[in-house]
Amino acid sequence: MRKFLLIICLVIVSQILIANPKNKSESQNKTTVELEFSQKENKSDAEKYFGYIKDLLGPLVALLGILLTLPILRKKLIENHITTKLNEIQSKNTEIQSYNQKLIDKYIPLTYSNDLMTKADLENALSELQKGFHISQNASSDVATLMFYLKTAVQGAIKHFDNQKSKLFSTRGFYGFIMDNLDLVNYYSKQVVQIPKSTKTKKSTIISKAISKYVSHSKIEQFKYFKLGIIDSPDSAHFTIFSGNVNKTNHALLMRSTFQIYLSPKAIAKLLFINKIYAPLIISKPHEDPLFGTKSFDLYLIGFSINNQISVDPEAPSKVVDLIYSNPLDFHRFIDALKYEKLKSDFKDIWIPDSKFDLSKSISMSKTEIETFKLKYDKEYLFEMHKNNKRKIKKKIKITVPNTRYS
Repeated sequence: MRKFLLIICLVIVSQILIANPKNKSESQNKTTVELEFSQKENKSDAEKYFGYIKDLLGPLVALLGILLTLPILRKKLIENHITTKLNEIQSKNTEIQSYNQKLIDKYIPLTYSNDLMTKADLENALSELQKGFHISQNASSDVATLMFYLKTAVQGAIKHFDNQKSKLFSTRGFYGFIMDNLDLVNYYSKQVVQIPKSTKTKKSTIISKAISKYVSHSKIEQFKYFKLGIIDSPDSAHFTIFSGNVNKTNHALLMRSTFQIYLSPKAIAKLLFINKIYAPLIISKPHEDPLFGTKSFDLYLIGFSINNQISVDPEAPSKVVDLIYSNPLDFHRFIDALKYEKLKSDFKDIWIPDSKFDLSKSISMSKTEIETFKLKYDKEYLFEMHKNNKRKIKKKIKITVPNTRYS
């Protein structure tokens, strides 16, 4: 672009040089002539200068036309690019909808029984979900995001699934969970594809500002109002809905692998809030020797279930809540060595430090899956904790970024 403008400028300069009047030394050496000849000569000079101006007008008009046309041309190219992308998104939405419906039709008969599934069964289902995930990569952000969550959660659960030790999946529960999420994907695939309100673009850097001046090609240009790809936010409605579907399965492996996507407890916090109960989203104990490990032992609430309880004990609560806590780090394990009494005495709520939540009021503790255990509580106690900390909870779960879906 700069080279092109430089060429135009050179053309203009050359026109000026060519149009420059001849050296007037000749006229100075001539003898005085009659007045009428002098007037004719002056008239001739005026015509010459008018010609020079006329010669300059052509390049100037051309340059002005180029300068005015370039933004329009650029905008038109961007509009064409957006139109092409929108058509591709709509096409992929239709393709993933058709593919998912075939899977749903295949899985429906499998939910008629409650057979137990092996790891091979789970891996076969995963391969089908991965194919759908690959189709969704050029679909709308809603579709791509939900397919990513589904594929990733199942993949993570299979990683630690053991036919002998793990809680087994049933065909009714597992395929029911898959179909619920495929239905949700299909719902989004039928919606109007988001149309950006402007063709504006913005420049972004893909590398830290501290070293950006030491590398080349670190800038990328993105659409300012056209969101593409996966929605990368634990605050999104998509992740909250998906986490709710996972929580309904009551399977700790799925809960843990879903939590590992963002390592954020916000989705579970919102589900607790809807049910008007509160439990610490993070409980922690300082490491006794941080030089040889992490600074603290952190446990996250990755799911919960509310159950009715029948007991001969008249003092026993009628409704209990199982809180599923886990250490989500695969490389730093400590749950096997954790004792119930040490948990109650040493771990504290650090999500809301002044919540006054008492771990010693739990009814029981039982280990479940890898780095995961269950704490049983009276629902009434969790309800009271919600009521006492409601304002603090609202402040914690409030989104920290604006809803920028179409802005």
